[in-house]
Amino acid sequence: MTNNMTLAIKCFFFSLLLISLAACTDEEQTDPPAPVEPPPEPGETYTPIYEKFLQGEEIEGGYTLFNWQDTGYKMGEEIPHITGPIFHVNDYGANPNDGQDDLIAIQTAIDEAEKAGGGVVLFDAGQYDLNIENDEDFSDEHAIWVRSANVVLRGAGREKGNGTVIKQWKKSDNINTVSLHTINFHSNEWSLPGVHTITEDVAKGSTRIPLNRIVDVTDGAVVGIRMQAWTAETKPEMSEEELYELTNELLSPLYDSEDREEYVQGPSQMPFFFTTQVKEVTDNNEVILASPIPRALRLKYRPLLFALKSKVNNCGVEDLLIESIHDGSYIEGGYDTGGIAFTNIDDCWVNNVAIQDTTLDISLHNSRHITINDIVVDGAYGHHGIGIYRSDNNLIQNLHYKTYRNHVVTLTGTSSGNVVRNLNNTSDSDLLGIDFHGGFASYNLLENLRNVTLQSSGGWGSNAHSGQYNVVWNLVRSALTGRGDNEAYTYCSYSSYSYDGPYDTWADCYRQHPKTIFVGMTHITPGELVNIKKSPDDIINEWRYVEGLNNPDVQPRSLYEAQRTNKSMVGQ
Repeated sequence: MTNNMTLAIKCFFFSLLLISLAACTDEEQTDPPAPVEPPPEPGETYTPIYEKFLQGEEIEGGYTLFNWQDTGYKMGEEIPHITGPIFHVNDYGANPNDGQDDLIAIQTAIDEAEKAGGGVVLFDAGQYDLNIENDEDFSDEHAIWVRSANVVLRGAGREKGNGTVIKQWKKSDNINTVSLHTINFHSNEWSLPGVHTITEDVAKGSTRIPLNRIVDVTDGAVVGIRMQAWTAETKPEMSEEELYELTNELLSPLYDSEDREEYVQGPSQMPFFFTTQVKEVTDNNEVILASPIPRALRLKYRPLLFALKSKVNNCGVEDLLIESIHDGSYIEGGYDTGGIAFTNIDDCWVNNVAIQDTTLDISLHNSRHITINDIVVDGAYGHHGIGIYRSDNNLIQNLHYKTYRNHVVTLTGTSSGNVVRNLNNTSDSDLLGIDFHGGFASYNLLENLRNVTLQSSGGWGSNAHSGQYNVVWNLVRSALTGRGDNEAYTYCSYSSYSYDGPYDTWADCYRQHPKTIFVGMTHITPGELVNIKKSPDDIINEWRYVEGLNNPDVQPRSLYEAQRTNKSMVGQ
């Protein structure tokens, strides 16, 4: 990246800082209600909120932990090693290091694997070139596509020099987060035809769901549960309060406060979505779920249950490097290169992969039970790292970022049940941000992330930045300065140059992330304290749960691993 580009980025953020400071008032905002007494203290063995989770109880104030033990590929199974059949790209004319375009030959090998019902598309060590002399506008035929189940792309390793490199020589100014990446797993089909109406109110924590019928749902099936709001078009007689009742509930206390006019409610027709597995189908038009529902289902919100199954599953990318020609320059919404994308996919994986010189690294769109493991990102500065867009129950772990991303992790829409863990930023930037990009993303776990901050964008037009009960566990904040007094949040809609309301630029960003649970958050610089709402202290109130703030020894260190280890103890 050029010095000029680095300077431009720094100037941009400094400008935002100055303008935002000018927009804020000096009036101190208060937090209703008063803190719960006594404040939580880390236990000798486990943190109190985890102890309560094991006992099947809530902390005072209604806070509890979601159960993430079945997240990722096939409800928490290990990534498999597929042995064959083998479709060697060399046999179809793709030879590494020969300076020839290999795209058609690679796609032919994939197509043959799909015709055979699946297999391993195998690459030798060396560089395979895509679109090496192609000057057409970037379109479908310039990317690699997998559109059937059971296909694995496997290289000889991710190290440049002795591994497999897939080099994309084409870029475009028109790529956005849902556009083409170098490798695309794509299905046009997602749910099975059976849509079921839930026939009774169901209490939070229940596993029994009564239905009007049973179609396309069997023991072990993955199902989605949705609650829907009415719209002015479908119910013109309803008041605005009635139309937004579900939205208000899912984002409480954001819209409960007297300053409700500060917030702009965006689209909210289907703001609640929850994915789980059916343990048993009964003879009484009922299903018993493997996991309890995290909130009550109410008939007035028209709850539905439907089977989820993509025709593209059991697929993966492993042991290779994806490289592009991104030079570090981009404009908002004009991203030029992408790594790997999953669209309408379930039960797939990315393992032992390196990505270099892209604007977008790995994107999940309406996809579930994907495991992304052991990823290294390097090269030019980019925009989005791991994008989780309306996707659920995915496991993203062991990420090493050696270069800058504006949003190193992004969650949007109704994304829920995802785990992002073990991310380490060793780049020269302390600006890498965890981004809730607007909507109702809820029940997501972010744990053991090092040298990052919480920087959310995209909030105004799509309600809050996030939904409720996301968990930030043992996150180490970067040394970024100039964003309040070591505040946990270093950007949100209040920080925007266009915001001119009463809230503090950074200290009040927690409001846009209602009922977030913070446990064990610390500062990367010894002796520095992280603040939330200008305070380094623990607190429970209607807005947030803060426990073990600035305590580097909160246990368990990994909530995800503890839940998996103690499966038999949960609820005892």
